Amino acid sequence: MRLTLLILLSCGLSVLNAEQWCKKDIYESRIHSVNKVVEVVAIWNPMRVGSTKILELCSSRNGLPFKRDCSYNTNEASASWDVVKSNTEFINCNSISYICKSEEFQHFYLNKNRQRAKFTNRWHSAKMGELAITQEPCLLATGLPLTKRCIYNPQHYAVEWEENRDLENAKCLLELNENIITFDLYKLYNEAIANNSPQNAAAVISKLRNLLAKSGTVRTPADIEISTRILNTIGEEYSNTELVPIILDIINILIESPENIKNSSQKLNTPAVLIDYLENYYNTMAHRIFQDNKCGLTANGVVYFTTNHISVFYLKPSCSNLTGIATYNTLTHPSADMFFDSNVQRYIRYLHMNESLHNILGEPHLQMVSYIPQSTWEFVSQNVIKNKHNDVIRIILYANGSLFNKSGFKVDSQVLSISIPGYKGNLSESIPVILQYSKLEDEPSAVCSSYIDNTWIDNNDTPVLPQHQNLLLCHTRHLKPLAAVRRVEPENTESITMSLLTLIRDSFVDVVSVLGCGFALFGLLCIWMTALCCTRWRSKTSYQLLMNLCFVLTLITVCFLLINISTVWDAVVNINNDYHCVAIGAFLQYTILVLLMWMLFIGILQYQRIKAVVGIVRTSHFVAKYALAAWGLPMVPIALLVLLDRKSYIPQGGDPICYPSGIGFYLTVAVPITCLVVLNVAVLIYIVYNLRRSLIDYRNSKRRQELCIQVRFAICLFVLLVSSLVFGILAHRNVSLLFSFLFCLTSTMQGLMLFVYFVVVDKNDQFAWIRCCVPKDYFPIPDNAMTQLTMFSAEDKDTI
Repeated sequence: MRLTLLILLSCGLSVLNAEQWCKKDIYESRIHSVNKVVEVVAIWNPMRVGSTKILELCSSRNGLPFKRDCSYNTNEASASWDVVKSNTEFINCNSISYICKSEEFQHFYLNKNRQRAKFTNRWHSAKMGELAITQEPCLLATGLPLTKRCIYNPQHYAVEWEENRDLENAKCLLELNENIITFDLYKLYNEAIANNSPQNAAAVISKLRNLLAKSGTVRTPADIEISTRILNTIGEEYSNTELVPIILDIINILIESPENIKNSSQKLNTPAVLIDYLENYYNTMAHRIFQDNKCGLTANGVVYFTTNHISVFYLKPSCSNLTGIATYNTLTHPSADMFFDSNVQRYIRYLHMNESLHNILGEPHLQMVSYIPQSTWEFVSQNVIKNKHNDVIRIILYANGSLFNKSGFKVDSQVLSISIPGYKGNLSESIPVILQYSKLEDEPSAVCSSYIDNTWIDNNDTPVLPQHQNLLLCHTRHLKPLAAVRRVEPENTESITMSLLTLIRDSFVDVVSVLGCGFALFGLLCIWMTALCCTRWRSKTSYQLLMNLCFVLTLITVCFLLINISTVWDAVVNINNDYHCVAIGAFLQYTILVLLMWMLFIGILQYQRIKAVVGIVRTSHFVAKYALAAWGLPMVPIALLVLLDRKSYIPQGGDPICYPSGIGFYLTVAVPITCLVVLNVAVLIYIVYNLRRSLIDYRNSKRRQELCIQVRFAICLFVLLVSSLVFGILAHRNVSLLFSFLFCLTSTMQGLMLFVYFVVVDKNDQFAWIRCCVPKDYFPIPDNAMTQLTMFSAEDKDTI
């Protein structure tokens, strides 16, 4: 079955000879529905140049209403349609909702001291292709809001929320050190949505300006994003002329935001959305400013609004034949038709449509020139402007290109945007534009470029004026923003992901944690002093194992100590650098696994020491074998994770610590640690069991009592070492403030427990300290004591 689509473009089809029209266009296509496909013939009736026709049918590829522009083709000197892709097919627009409905989701709020609280939030509804933000504030550490995109599914011809695993259990900052207005902007945005009426529009716009102008606050990328959303929510239909300068002032404040903030907002494409709003809004306001075909507030038909960074000009050629402007620096000698703009410190002159470009180029101290020549304006008036009420030229002049900066491009001049509200497509003839740019040596030359589809496109016709080395003469038929742009090396995107906001943190928590680590290091230092001062002590093979354990424990304790001294940690480690993060995460993971390996081996040796009642002979080089296993085996899972999934070390959702996450955490951290802990527990249980069996005949012996004490110490030490690691990680992940104090308590005791267990209560070590610190001449050791020391030393050499 074949149908014909008749696209009516105007009430009458009579074509005036003096007008330019696009000819009738016919081609075959298809209309898709859920259950069937219908072949059709699309017929586009003639349409006047500069017009756009939007169908009631949508493209099956992107779900958007299908439209075609009729533009003037200078090569053919006639009007022509824009090209339709051969595979373009249609669907019924009424079958698409275009809106992703609001839905609930859960995330975490990070409060004071990074304490987490689960919260049920909602996504605002969003149109197809747009990003939605949350109803309640949800700020990331980068200052960006948490967002979710509404996308079109071409397979189902429907819109749906984009899947993003990063949003699952996201962590949003709530109690901040910085003084920001973002939370107030969230409330204002919700108010604008809830009461979107003409009566409320002026109040919302006024509140928005007052918030943005508030002094002593830190600007965030979310401020630009939410402010843009508020402006779009108000809409052009609710704006009266009294709001025009206020809205311009709001946009001027947003442009004054720091460069890093504007660059960060590029991630959400906020500057491009703000530019589109600005262009569309001031196009819409043109006919409201010149109502009843009057010449506006001035006799020459010119109305302008100006701020520090942006100026808007409306010119009505039917009033005084003015179609452009020229700007001059402060060195110029002003003529009678110039006036001074104190906001941007420049002179401005309005240009008539019949002025000579040659004469204008002869004027000194030019900054920018743009006007529509008489022949071009007559063509536009004849073909498009049938109602003199709409014969308005709108010019927007941006003082710099901070909103237009794209990666790989550098704007070196003012940005000019000239438009004829109601006119679509290209002009019949090029209009001249002169731009003053910053000429830099050893840098690529700037060229005239148009801002089209969110990027800069060279015009390929940029002669440098010989007599003015810093002026470019451009010609353009595009009614798009224009500037002098040069290509540069793409900027490092690391600044976009850098943390901007920080949570409030009590210094008391850090002090407690630092003290805990300090006491633990004191106990470990005593052990190292024992090894340093007592040659006989460190020569014992069993204590060589202990020194390996103390070494890895010292590494972990020092690392936790530095983490809790934020100023030192931030100076040494950049958590936003992926290489730093992977290195720190792998180091923590490695040291914890090594520690558990040594705990397992010492548990086994402790069992052998208890079995020494019947005698156990050591194998040769057993310390080297244990060291090779303890320090080597943990490298295997870590190396595999770094090679296969290094991104798992990168913190997700605002986590303050670089440590494996996801499947990498379970395979390389949870499983190995669980196995080692289970083995350690099994060894301890087996030790207790064999102690009760093998020594039943020595129930009242002194040897029995000593072994029981050693087993109790071993169990306590194991619990302290494991619990301190668990509490340390949980405290730094800020699951609860309680874990910070538990980590402090257990880490304080573990170093001292090691010193007491392996040095203080051991008679050999007591004699070693006496022999090391007290000369024999001043503190003679009894012969029986020396005999006991020799016996214990010989015992340690052969058996455990």
